[in-house]
Amino acid sequence: MASRRFHFSVLIFSIPLLLAAEQNEKWRSELYPQDWLPPVHTNFETNKLIQDFSYAGYHYGAVKLPEPYNPVFDAVARFHADPTGKRDSTSAIQRAIDAAAKAGGGVVFLPEGTYRIHPDEKESSCLTINSPKIILRGAGADRTRLLNTERVMRGKSIIQVSSTVFGWELPSKRVKGAKRATTPLSRDVTTPTRLIHVESTEEFSTGDWIVLRADATEEFIAEHNATDHWSGHNKALGGVRFLRQLKAVHPEVGAVEIDIPVRYYLKIRDQARMHQAPELLEEVGLEDFSIANLENTQADGWGEPDYKTEASGSYEVHACYAIRFINVRNAWARRIKSWHPEENKTKTHILANGIRCDWSRSITIERCDFQWPQYGGGGGNGYMYRLNNSQEILVRRSAARNMRHGFDIANMSSSGNVLHECETQNTGYQGGGDGRTAGRGSDHHMFLSQSSLIDNCIADRDWFEARHRGTAGGIAHAQTSVHCVFWNTCGRAYKGTVRYIVRSQQARYGYVIGTRGEVFEVNIRSGAVTAPTDHCEGIGKGETLEPQSLYLDQLKRRLSKDFNEPPLLEISKPERVVFGVNKVAAKLHAAVMDDGRPNGKAEVSWELMKSPQPAQFKVMSPTSAMLGYVFPGEYLVKVTATDGVLSNSVIRTVVIE
Repeated sequence: MASRRFHFSVLIFSIPLLLAAEQNEKWRSELYPQDWLPPVHTNFETNKLIQDFSYAGYHYGAVKLPEPYNPVFDAVARFHADPTGKRDSTSAIQRAIDAAAKAGGGVVFLPEGTYRIHPDEKESSCLTINSPKIILRGAGADRTRLLNTERVMRGKSIIQVSSTVFGWELPSKRVKGAKRATTPLSRDVTTPTRLIHVESTEEFSTGDWIVLRADATEEFIAEHNATDHWSGHNKALGGVRFLRQLKAVHPEVGAVEIDIPVRYYLKIRDQARMHQAPELLEEVGLEDFSIANLENTQADGWGEPDYKTEASGSYEVHACYAIRFINVRNAWARRIKSWHPEENKTKTHILANGIRCDWSRSITIERCDFQWPQYGGGGGNGYMYRLNNSQEILVRRSAARNMRHGFDIANMSSSGNVLHECETQNTGYQGGGDGRTAGRGSDHHMFLSQSSLIDNCIADRDWFEARHRGTAGGIAHAQTSVHCVFWNTCGRAYKGTVRYIVRSQQARYGYVIGTRGEVFEVNIRSGAVTAPTDHCEGIGKGETLEPQSLYLDQLKRRLSKDFNEPPLLEISKPERVVFGVNKVAAKLHAAVMDDGRPNGKAEVSWELMKSPQPAQFKVMSPTSAMLGYVFPGEYLVKVTATDGVLSNSVIRTVVIE
C-alpha cells in the first residue's frame, strides 16, 4: 500500500516539471533542420524552401564596414562650413565632397555642430555624392546635425548618393567602352541556383556584372492570379531581375556561375535573358550624424490625396527623401538619426521619407533611427526605410517610429533583402494636419518582391506584413510578395484593433516561423488568389526557437572554414539494399540531381575505396552498384559525377552487419 502511495505522489509532483520542460524545450523549424544546406535543387513553383539569406549587405556580409581615417577633408577647417548654424554651409560641404572625389576618395568630416543646407533651385538634392570611396562622416549622431532649410522639396533629397544611370537596362551606347552583350537563357531557371545556362557565353567574362531578367508576360501574371489587376501593364511591372557578378564562365557547356543564387524563377517563355549591367557607384559611406528638415509652413492640405493638389503643403513635399541611394552597390549608412529642430511647431523631423534605395545592391544600413514625417499621405510618403527595386540590402538594428510605413519593400526587382533586429513603432502618424495617416504597417508594398527575410524584428503598436493588397495603387498592387520569411518576430503591443504582429498571405508560399513577446498572434488566412496557406509554426514559442536568428546562423555557416557551398553537381545519398538468406550482397543506388547540371550529360563513376576483406564490386548502371560476397564490416564507396567541366564526389560508408 505504501508503495502505491509513493508512486502516486511522484506522478503528481512530476506534472508541473513535465509541463515546464515542454514549455522550455528547444525546437527547430521543420524547414531548417540541423543539417540544412542551401536548397539549390528545390523548385520555386511547387515547394517550400528556406533560402540562404546570408549574402545581404556590404560585400556579402563577409567583411566589416570599413573605418577609413585618411585622407580627411575637414569641411570646417579647410572649406569654411559653419558649425554654428548661422550661415548656410551647402557649398562648403559640397566643395569638400568634390575635393575628396578629385583625390580619388577620402573622409569628408563634419565636426560637432549644426550645419544649415539647402538645394539649389535646379538641383535634385542639397548634397550629392557621385564618386566612389567617399565617406561623409560626422562626430556622432548627437553631436553633428544637418538641417535642410528648404521647405519645398517635392521630388528632392537632402543627400543623394547615385551613379549617372537609373535602372538596370543595357549600358547606353553613349557610354564609351561599355560592353553591351546580351544572350537568351537556354534553359528555364526554376531553383535557387548559381548555375545559369545561356545560348552564348562568347561576350561574357569572369568578373562581369550582369542582369538576369524575364518579362512580366500575361502567362507569368496568370500564374500569380493577377490577371484582373496586372493584365496590360507588362512593361510597367518590369519583370523579375537579378543583378549579379559572374564568378565563372563555362563555354564548353554553355553556362555561367553567378555570385549569389537567383531568388525566383526565370522562364524562356518569358523571354528570360542575360545582359551586361550598367556601371554602379561603389564604396560610399554615410555615418555619425543627424538629419532634419524645417517643416513646410502650409497649414492645410495634408490629407491622403492632397499631394496631387498644387500649392498644398503635401504637394510641395511629396516624394522627397532625407537620404537616397540610386544605382549603388557595396555601400553603407550607419548611426544616422532624424531629429526635431526647435523651429518646427509640429513634431516633424523630416518632410516625407527617410532612407530609400533604388536599383541598388549590397548596402548595409545599420543603427539608424527615423521618425515623424510631416506628410504620410498617398503616393508614397511617410516611409522611413524603402527598398525599391533593390537586392541583398541588409538593414540592421534600426528603428522607425511614428510614421505611415516603417519598413517597406517594393517591386519585382527587389529580392534577398534582410531586416535584422529592427524595430517598427507606432504606425499611422505624421506631423502635419491632424497627425494621422491612413496607411499602416511595415509591408511588402507592391508587385511581387521575392525572398526577403524579416529576422528577430520588433513590432510595437505596429505589424509586419506580406499580403495581397488588391486594387490599392495606380496599378493595382495585388500580389506583393513570394517566398518571404518572418523569423522569430517579437511583439510588444498590438496596434488598435489589429490583433496580430505578422500578416502573411503570399503568392505560392510564405513563411512565419516563431513569434514571441507580450503579443504574438499572426494572420495567415488565405483566399483563392494566395492559396496555398502560408507555412506557419511556433507561434508564441520564439523564445525557444533554434537558431534564434536565421540570418546570423546562415552567415556563420557560410563564413565557416568548414562550410562548402552545395555543389553544382549534386549526388543524392546512396541507399544500401541487403538481400539474400546469408546477407552476402548489398546493392547501392545513387541519383544525380537534374537541376544542377549544365547539359544533362553528367557521367557517374563508382569506386570501392576500402573493405575489411576482398570483395566483389560491380557497377550495374550509372546509378547503381553491387557489393557481392561481403563480410561484416565497414565499406567505403566513392561516387563521382562530372560533365567534363564541373564535378562532385561523395564518399559513403556502407555497414554490413
